[in-house]
Amino acid sequence: QGEAIVFHDIIRRMVTDRGALEARGVRSLQGGGASFDLPTSLPDEELHASSQRTLLVYNEIMKIGHDQSVNAPMAKGPSGGQLLSSRKKELNSIGAMMLEMLTPSLDNATDRFRELQQEFIDLRLTIAAHRHALRHGQLPDSIADIDPDFLPD
Repeated sequence: QGEAIVFHDIIRRMVTDRGALEARGVRSLQGGGASFDLPTSLPDEELHASSQRTLLVYNEIMKIGHDQSVNAPMAKGPSGGQLLSSRKKELNSIGAMMLEMLTPSLDNATDRFRELQQEFIDLRLTIAAHRHALRHGQLPDSIADIDPDFLPD
């Protein structure tokens, strides 16, 4: 959520007075020090289509990452990069550039979260197997042999 707030804020600082995402905002990034304007106070629905589409695609990429890492951690689906590739033609060059810079880190975060979840499952199963061995004098032959009261919910 913090990443989303930062991205939305950056886009809102790069837009013109009428809410359009244009090269003017990118020029403020050049030279090493960003000197952004204040973010626009326009409601999302009043932003120019270039800004709205960029934020929409970003939100869809975030939803993919969330769904894959939290709701179905081991399920494979389209990555944020794949979604961006399929939606890129809807974006202007500035929106596409901003998303291309960020999408790999979002995909990496989703993959890392999946890895951590799997490590957590592995660790809990290892502990359950060792508890089973303490109770029965030997490690179980399979997960199915572990006493149910040792298995995580």
